[in-house]
Amino acid sequence: MPNSPEQSQAYNDEIDLADLIRALWQGKWLVIGVTLATLALGIAYLVIAPKSYTASLN
Repeated sequence: MPNSPEQSQAYNDEIDLADLIRALWQGKWLVIGVTLATLALGIAYLVIAPKSYTASLN
């Protein structure tokens, strides 16, 4: 049974690496922004969080 062009196109699930790199490059400012925001939140937590030290001796 021959496949029509529409059917063969529907099953085309190849991943093109160049397309993935282009998508990342187009969204580079979003990636950089989210990374810097997360870094800033982590540093703020380390500065604000109370210091707690524990020691034990057996």
